[in-house]
Amino acid sequence: MLTAIQGRSRSIGFLLMWLPALPILGSLVACSDGGGGAVASSVPPPVQHYAYVANTVDNALSIYKVSAGTGKLEQLTTSGTMSVLPSISPTLVAVDPSNRFAYVANSGSHDVSAYSINMSTGALTFIGSAPAGLNPISVAVAPSGRFLYVANQNGGVSAFRINATTGALTSVGPDVAAGGEPFSVIVDPTGRFVYVTSGHPANITNDVHAFSIDATTGALTPIPVNPVVPAPAIPVHITLHPSGKFAFVASGISSSVSAYTISNTTGALTPVGTLPTGGTGPRAVAVEASGRFAYVVNVGSNDVSIFSIDATTGALTPIPVNPVVPAPGTDARFIAVDPTGRFVYVTYFNSPHISTFSMNSVTGELTHLGTEPTGAGSVGITVTNAL
Repeated sequence: MLTAIQGRSRSIGFLLMWLPALPILGSLVACSDGGGGAVASSVPPPVQHYAYVANTVDNALSIYKVSAGTGKLEQLTTSGTMSVLPSISPTLVAVDPSNRFAYVANSGSHDVSAYSINMSTGALTFIGSAPAGLNPISVAVAPSGRFLYVANQNGGVSAFRINATTGALTSVGPDVAAGGEPFSVIVDPTGRFVYVTSGHPANITNDVHAFSIDATTGALTPIPVNPVVPAPAIPVHITLHPSGKFAFVASGISSSVSAYTISNTTGALTPVGTLPTGGTGPRAVAVEASGRFAYVVNVGSNDVSIFSIDATTGALTPIPVNPVVPAPGTDARFIAVDPTGRFVYVTYFNSPHISTFSMNSVTGELTHLGTEPTGAGSVGITVTNAL
């Protein structure tokens, strides 16, 4: 038993380098996914958007109002944070398509916290917590708002039903296996399929797992055709194109980003190609609302790589001018695009601030606008109704 615990401790130590979680993240148009971060919604975005940042060191969420004109993040309260105790080490926030509920994966306490959202202020009210697997690090809400999925880094994938009235979570059943160490989970825009990345330096396999969703229960079943496809080491984050036609995976050890096509009928992934990001240690990938550009944040080189997306094939190409932009912080950890497609946000694990960039809608280029303070050990950032 001690050996197993020590092994988990070493794994958690490695996790600190690669922690997410979107998502919209359903993503990032993380909800974001879970990215983390690409859940589509028929619900019109609210006039006022809010951003939620998971700070894993001080066990708190930073809450911001997003300025529609400038993209500036304005802290909701004087401190800008709220306690999520007794849950420990929050890693990623997912918001349901109606913007009524927020869900937080807590790696240290092995659970998911549920909150109701005040849509007038962005404030969160605690609903309750539900046990997940060991070290949940990524969370995604289905576009129907009925189901929630959690990737547990030292376990499988947990599935929950969401109470439409209260937002409370009920377990669907036992966790589903998804490779050696799941890192990131995302739901496709149709709500029929779930994708999970998994990999570890000690494992031979690094891959993406595809599941179908039972429309009644929310339970997951591996798709019948090509349920597992290989990915470069280590596939730490996945996001989807707003159209649902393509998937993109950031792989940390190989310093690359991969593109896949998605079968509309079976949900199966087919590799399109893999490119170096131009930075080191990619940690997360986000696609802006129009689906023309993808952004990859690199934890090792503290920068953002920018790619154009072929609308027909999903292939990625570095933009011709300034394809890699410095991110002014240490240990760049996550990236999100706002729902208007005008601004990009980057969090840092070892710098107490968030960077805001403006995005050129024609070229995809980023311009740094400034920073705003946040808590300690920032990991995931989610913007309400982000793509």
